[in-house]
Amino acid sequence: YEISGNLTIKGGSKNISFHANVKVSEDILEITSEKFTVDRRDWGLIYNVKGTKGIPAKYIIDNDITFQVNLKLLK
Repeated sequence: YEISGNLTIKGGSKNISFHANVKVSEDILEITSEKFTVDRRDWGLIYNVKGTKGIPAKYIIDNDITFQVNLKLLK
């Protein structure tokens, strides 16, 4: 399945989509996603991005944030 929803980071919301396996039984709904990546700059997070003048390389923060959703809902 493809699941879409709003991801809120630091007060800013963006719509994202990711692929997931969905399993439904009588009393349980399980959602397990593949790993997916978003770019933190899309939420205005630009602190220590690559290319920032005067920032040593060891202080650079990767722009990609990787998530994986594992959700189990019980009735």
